Amino acid sequence: MELSEVDKLLAEDSDGDDMMDVNELEATLTLEEILNEDMEQAASLPPSTVAGAVAVPMENPLLHRTSSRARLSIQKLSASASAIVASKAPLDVAKALEELLLEPPREMLVSPLAVKRRMRSNQHYSSAQQRKKDKAHHQGASAGVVKVEPMQIISKQLVKNAEFRDNGPGSPTVVAIHPKFIAIGTSKSLVLVFDHFQNIRHVLRNTASFHEGSSEPYNGPVTAIDVSPGSDFLVCGYHSGRIVLWDMLKGTALKVVSDAHECPVVSLLFLKDQKPCILSVNFSKMMGYVYVVDVDPIYDGSAGKILSVAILAQSAGHMKIAHITEVYSIAAISTDKVTFLVAIEPEVKVLHRWFKPEGVTVDNLPSLGFAWVALPGSSRHDPPTPILARGWGRHIQFLEVLFCPRHVHAKDGWPTFAETSPVDTTADVVATQWLGDHVIMYLNFHDELCVYDTMSRQELETIDVSSMGLVYASYRGNNGRSFANR
Repeated sequence: MELSEVDKLLAEDSDGDDMMDVNELEATLTLEEILNEDMEQAASLPPSTVAGAVAVPMENPLLHRTSSRARLSIQKLSASASAIVASKAPLDVAKALEELLLEPPREMLVSPLAVKRRMRSNQHYSSAQQRKKDKAHHQGASAGVVKVEPMQIISKQLVKNAEFRDNGPGSPTVVAIHPKFIAIGTSKSLVLVFDHFQNIRHVLRNTASFHEGSSEPYNGPVTAIDVSPGSDFLVCGYHSGRIVLWDMLKGTALKVVSDAHECPVVSLLFLKDQKPCILSVNFSKMMGYVYVVDVDPIYDGSAGKILSVAILAQSAGHMKIAHITEVYSIAAISTDKVTFLVAIEPEVKVLHRWFKPEGVTVDNLPSLGFAWVALPGSSRHDPPTPILARGWGRHIQFLEVLFCPRHVHAKDGWPTFAETSPVDTTADVVATQWLGDHVIMYLNFHDELCVYDTMSRQELETIDVSSMGLVYASYRGNNGRSFANR
């Protein structure tokens, strides 16, 4: 039977010859093999050729590539390609590989200004870290002479008290530190007594300090306060000029002196530990010597107002100076021009005049500190020497009080005085305080506590306390930091 033309066309297998089998298609070159072939050719090239081929994009300082991410992309590409080839049709494989190749490049273009700013910030950060390390190393080498620790419980109590303006105890005005207690005077004539665990122990209130039928304090704010280290006495002076002697343990007033001063009391200091002998200074240039009930004026203010006062401690804990402390009581008082060394016992007498250093302006006011100091080269068996430290301007000066052996003193039995080498500071001195027999600490105008060793004549450490927000009194409209605050 002869087939028709249509049947002949249907029976022909020409289309099958043109079509590829799936197995044969997998054997042909794929896009992945082409990429692998290019990579093998690049690997077979010499290193110099490869480096030249890739040096242009990598050495450009404005083009930052992440090589790790690039390697990760290649690995991802290979893994994805293998997975695609194993599970998808050839057309899908080609499309998927094309999508992977068309992904945006992982690179970032940065301007030269941004690079410069980044380098500058890195330099600032590195220098700040280095300063921090140097400061930590310096403080570690100083063995921690001073530790600044805020008293959070007392501070919170004072802040809470300030919220009650009418019925509260008032704002803090003065503070004194005792080996057992912390006494804080307020603007409402009260004295808050805390222990060193920050628990309140007493609220000292003078019952006669209020007018009849009035809640306003008669004495006014507490303007001066001091404690006796060797006993439990506390003395405070008020804006009215009244002086009250307290027993901190019992919380009772031992004596009230109403006629000691007619104006605010600005300074109060104990002369002796076991006796209630008090040196008081008021705002009208007068200084008084109070012994329980007796008042004896020892300075009339002819040389100017008293800006700072210091007392030579009577309890140095050394038996070899007992014969001196039992006979002599010496105080240092400073005006805006000169510092006087005054003997209060056995009689009132001006022993020495120490004039202010050169180059000091009217804005720089003195700060005094008296202590028994071990001199360089002395042994532990030698008696300490009284030394007066005076901070004035950018100077820390030292004045020795020389007591000869066996009371063989010059000038009719009185001690002599000798000035030693001063210390120049980087900023104006605000306050000075002895920490021991040869270590002194001073506060400068930049709110820095500087610790200085007089034995080795070296600065041990510097502590920044500007974050604590220090509060200063004021004097005659001058900057409060230049006034001697005690």
